[in-house]
Amino acid sequence: MNLRKYLPNTIIIKLQGGLGNQLFQYALGKNLVLSRGPIVKHDLSWFGEQTKRKYELDNFNAKIDIATGEEIKKFKKYQKKTGKLSFLNFLFSIDDSIYKKEGGFNFDRKILEIKPPAYLDGFWQSEKYFANYKSAIRKDLEYRSLLSSENEKLIRFLQNQIVVAIHIRRGDYITNKAASEVLGTIDIQYYQDSIKFILDKVRDPVFMVFSDDISWVKQHLMFPTQSIFTDNECKDKDIQDFILMSKCHHHIIANSSYSWWAAWLGCKPNQIVVAPKKWFRNGYSTHDLILKDWVQL
Repeated sequence: MNLRKYLPNTIIIKLQGGLGNQLFQYALGKNLVLSRGPIVKHDLSWFGEQTKRKYELDNFNAKIDIATGEEIKKFKKYQKKTGKLSFLNFLFSIDDSIYKKEGGFNFDRKILEIKPPAYLDGFWQSEKYFANYKSAIRKDLEYRSLLSSENEKLIRFLQNQIVVAIHIRRGDYITNKAASEVLGTIDIQYYQDSIKFILDKVRDPVFMVFSDDISWVKQHLMFPTQSIFTDNECKDKDIQDFILMSKCHHHIIANSSYSWWAAWLGCKPNQIVVAPKKWFRNGYSTHDLILKDWVQL
C-alpha cells in the first residue's frame, strides 16, 4: 500500500504526556495547518496504554480531528524499531521522513517544513513551533471547562489584587524514576529568590500557591503573609488549578510544561514570569524553551 496515495495530505501528531505536553503537541499541529494547509489529525492511542495521564484538550475550545486506528497502523509500519526488534529495520520499509521521532530537546526547524504524509512523535517543547500563530492558538485554548463555585468566588475576591502564581511540582518528579532523573524537583532557594525578585518589582502582591503536594509546601517553604494556598481536591484538580493559574498577573513557574503554559496563556500587561535556570538535571539547554522576556533564576 502506497501511503502517499492513501493519505497524501495528512500529518498525524501523537498526543502523549500531561496537559502541558498535550498543549505543545496541539500548538505544533495548529501551526502546520495555518502555515501549510495539511490535514492534521491526532493519535490518542497513548492514553489507552496507561492510566496515569488522561486526554485533557477537551477542556478547551480547540477542535481535534482524531486519527483512526487503521490510519495510525499504516503510519507506524514506517517506525524505526529499537532494542531486540531492531533487526526488523532491514526487513520493513523504515522511513524517518514519514515516521518522524523527535531527535532531541531543542527546536528543529525541519519539523515545520515536513511534507505529508507524516507521523510526528515527540513533545515539541518550544514556542518556536508555533510563534507565528500565537493569537489563533490562544483563541483555541479558551476554556470550555468552568471553574468550581469556590474558585469563582476566589477569582472575584482577587479581581482588585495583583496576584502572583507560584507552582511547586513534586508528585511524579519524586515517585517516577525517569521523571526524577531527567527533571527532578526544584530546590527551595529558587522559590525564595523568585519571591524576593517579585517583591522588589511589584507592590503588595498576593501570592497564590499551586502544588500537587500542598501539605509539604506549607511545611518547607516560607511565603509572605499575603499568600493563598489552592486546595482543590476535586477530581478535575489539574484543570481547575490550571485555569486559576493562568488568570494570575505574574508567575513563578516550576520546571514543568504545565505551569509554562499557564504563564504563556496568562499574558497580562507587564507580566513577569520567573523560570528556573536549571530546568533539567542533565544540563540540557533551555534556550528554545524559555522565552526571551522571562527571567531565569
